Amino acid sequence: MARYLTIPLRRGAVLTLAAAVLVLPWAGLASAGQVLFVNAPLLTNDLGFFSDARWPEWQADDFILSGGPAFSVTGIAWWGRYFLQGHAGAVTPEGSDDFVLRFYDMQGGGPAQTHFLEIPVGYVPRQQVTTSSNGVPLFRWEVALPQPVLLDADTPYAFSVFNRGGQVSDPVFAPLWSSPANWGDPRWRRTVETAPWQKSGYNFAFELTGDVVPEPSALLVLLGGFGLLAQFRGRNSV
Repeated sequence: MARYLTIPLRRGAVLTLAAAVLVLPWAGLASAGQVLFVNAPLLTNDLGFFSDARWPEWQADDFILSGGPAFSVTGIAWWGRYFLQGHAGAVTPEGSDDFVLRFYDMQGGGPAQTHFLEIPVGYVPRQQVTTSSNGVPLFRWEVALPQPVLLDADTPYAFSVFNRGGQVSDPVFAPLWSSPANWGDPRWRRTVETAPWQKSGYNFAFELTGDVVPEPSALLVLLGGFGLLAQFRGRNSV
């Protein structure tokens, strides 16, 4: 069965091509699963920002992808911890998280009020990467997306991860601060899910992986070339 890739020509228009036709030309453009963007975590402490519907508070952080005409995001990772007042090492029960990932356009210097893409990933297995000096376990989560997210190069977007699972008495989720190298950009927060975003300081830690997508014009040339080759072979095989 052929698999298909949807290539953005411009906002509102797409071109769908059989992936099997483009396996060889695409192979030299980028290695699969390369890191496209990362705000590395600050693992020397346990500072984080609440992003949990039970708190309630939501976080979003901006990013720009550069180095290609467009990008296919196939994986997302984030770092975080849990918080329960008076219980430094508390975590939610395994399997109770219900994570939601969202992407936003940037409008007027901040994230749009409404996301353009929501990916409910539910429970994601967590990997403990270290324990802080305060006895707080620090975790990493990683998901392979069910379908690639296609984003334009050199265009500002915002990414949000929040938890809507767990019991009311469970610790709440908080993504970790990024490393100081990423503190120059702001992030955004809100305490009502439908409210405008409020600009705040520092970034949180997350990573986007995927592939570079070539120019649509280049794909059409490649596709046309394969078509001519197929016609030539067909005529010589009669």
